Amino acid sequence: MSPPTQGIWAIVLLVLTLGAAAVFGYRVWGLYRLLRLGRDEARIDHPWQRLRDELVVYLGQRKLLKRPYYLRGIGHALIFWGFLVITWGSADLLLRGILGWQLPFTETTAYAWTLDIFAVAVLASVVVAVFRRAVLRPPRMHRMPEGYVILALIGFLMLTLLVFESAAEAATRDEIGAHFQHIAPPVAGAFAPLIATAAGPAIFAGAWWAHVVTILAFAVYLPRTKHLHIVTTLPNVFFRSSRPRGALQLIDDIEDKETFGAANIRDFSWKQLLDGYTCTECGRCSDNCPALATGKTLDPQKTTCAARSRSWKGPRHRKRSAL
Repeated sequence: MSPPTQGIWAIVLLVLTLGAAAVFGYRVWGLYRLLRLGRDEARIDHPWQRLRDELVVYLGQRKLLKRPYYLRGIGHALIFWGFLVITWGSADLLLRGILGWQLPFTETTAYAWTLDIFAVAVLASVVVAVFRRAVLRPPRMHRMPEGYVILALIGFLMLTLLVFESAAEAATRDEIGAHFQHIAPPVAGAFAPLIATAAGPAIFAGAWWAHVVTILAFAVYLPRTKHLHIVTTLPNVFFRSSRPRGALQLIDDIEDKETFGAANIRDFSWKQLLDGYTCTECGRCSDNCPALATGKTLDPQKTTCAARSRSWKGPRHRKRSAL
């Protein structure tokens, strides 16, 4: 079904998209400038291993599917994979709504089914995540309102997606008739009969616009939240340390050092600051910290979150530091 952006509505969508892209780009540029305040650190060795890590760790979500975190990791992985699938469809919605262009595969039955299934999987994962936050309350989880806002946005995106897909099926029911080559996606096909054919276009338009506007609002909101990790995990995995696990990094010129550790943002490397952007506040680092386990005050999660919060406030004086 064609997007409801005929006439002036295509211009409205274009203005909203450009505005959201400008705000998103401005905020991301600010975050990049903050990264440049960090110390230099070489992280480009072993390029093929780093590309492999992108496939296994980033796309495969390997770390999240390990014990004892695999149960909650499955939900996070489903949301992530759903994000990848649905982002392709979201880009298609914007391009079709503004320019009439269509991305490859978005009109195929296989993609429609994949989109439908992942929308339900993501919605179920959101429900589980809310239950875990509100009822189970793991001790190291930061239960801030921001988390509920993000989950609400994700859930609303999935609901509006399913509604306008179902409405599109209902609106075109008479047109496709009993055409045996059309196999409706499971959820859209199940709910389409509940929507009157005459009401299909109006419901489709309302849900379509609600979905698209929420996507743009999400893009504006994302760069200053912990859910920025959706974007930063890709470079963070690529630039992760290639040293053996547990290997300590020697301190150069330790005899001449006057200060140790980190007192301000410039004492961190750019990669450590990127780690802060990518932190999901899951608490796994603190769970596995030997110092914290023996009663020391060092808490990796708090340190990372504090460094991120401090960097977002921005220093008074900026210095140039190449990545």
